[in-house]
Amino acid sequence: MMRSTLLSLLLIACGGEQGFGEGKDTPSATGGDGIIEVFPEMVVWDRVVVGQPGTEGFRITSRGEAPLRVTEISISNAGSTTGEEGTAPEAVFRDLRPFMPDEHTPPFSLDEGESAEFLLTAHFLNPGESTGQIRIRSNDTEAEGPAPGDFRLDLQATGIASSSGGDDTGDSTSDDTGDAPADTGSAETETETDTGGK
Repeated sequence: MMRSTLLSLLLIACGGEQGFGEGKDTPSATGGDGIIEVFPEMVVWDRVVVGQPGTEGFRITSRGEAPLRVTEISISNAGSTTGEEGTAPEAVFRDLRPFMPDEHTPPFSLDEGESAEFLLTAHFLNPGESTGQIRIRSNDTEAEGPAPGDFRLDLQATGIASSSGGDDTGDSTSDDTGDAPADTGSAETETETDTGGK
């Protein structure tokens, strides 16, 4: 009788330990999730002049009570632009970097309400359009993406040809401000020479 009572107490104690162990994992899994907010929803370059990189940026903000832990920020799709015929295509989206490298180079954490800003460039070799994506991995398991904690930010850029003429003062037109001083100087020199000769 005594043995069966002791055995029952041991089984209850073991069952309690197992339940406590399972319960201990639950709070750390749910309570440790951050909430990410990325602005804007898509990074857009409306007019990137061919041969002249254009810079845009985006911001990551922590919106959860738990700290947001960002472990990776990378260009997952760099788009492509082509140059002269026969040359290999080049990436459009490049030079992804934190605005404050000392604080926001992954991995880093953001408390509720804190933000981190990032910059990147778009570069075209010829006029055209291109799309790409930024990959942001964090502890926000609810973030939209191909996997939990794997958020994707869309990129879109349009490359345009550089304008020619117009405001260029190097033209040989009559209203060219680049030619006026030279013409005026020549006329004054001729007048002074003529006066001096008389």
